[in-house]
Amino acid sequence: MTQELLDKLSELNEDSKELLDKLNQFNASFDTVTLNFKNMEQILGQVKKAFDLYKEVTVLINKSDN
Repeated sequence: MTQELLDKLSELNEDSKELLDKLNQFNASFDTVTLNFKNMEQILGQVKKAFDLYKEVTVLINKSDN
């Protein structure tokens, strides 16, 4: 009985280690996705800024043509 209990506890311990490894991998993947979204948000912010500047330049060019 005691050996059987020790075997089951050992098996549980190994399963718990595997689960922890999988959770750590998931967490790392989630961090990467979060970082990618933050980078995309920054990129879109830069694109918007560039487009706004383009519009301002276009307005200035049109004013100077008149």
